[in-house]
Amino acid sequence: MEFWAVVGAGNWRKSSTIRSLTGAYGMKPSWEVDVLGRKQSVCVMTSAPQESSFHNPAQVIAQVTASKATHLMIALRHLGTSKAMYDADAYISAFLAHRWTLKGILIVSPEPPHAPLSSKYGASVDYAPTLGWPPASSNAIANVVRSKWGL
Repeated sequence: MEFWAVVGAGNWRKSSTIRSLTGAYGMKPSWEVDVLGRKQSVCVMTSAPQESSFHNPAQVIAQVTASKATHLMIALRHLGTSKAMYDADAYISAFLAHRWTLKGILIVSPEPPHAPLSSKYGASVDYAPTLGWPPASSNAIANVVRSKWGL
């Protein structure tokens, strides 16, 4: 399984950026997306799993595995909400421990000083064009990684 993560705070265009990158617009287990010029089955999660207390990293792994997709694109919040205390790194680390391959992380809002993904994942991290309010448009954000991610 190869995966990409779009990470940011609430209301920073994570979901609309993923829709811009994939063309996914509704709920279904997987979408056919052009990846490096070939149609691939991508599990698209436009809502961050931290927004529900029922989606810890192990549950996301099980859901993605059940989808039979070969790729995952997921929205993650930097930090967990009061209901779900897992931060973005907890999900990314769990995916890597499950032997999934990290293809890229796109950060769309300022990183909290105590939860920097950039120091841990280095070259896999890209940033939205502007990290101030209001955020850049979803298409401008998607353009930062579209060719690098092969989409």
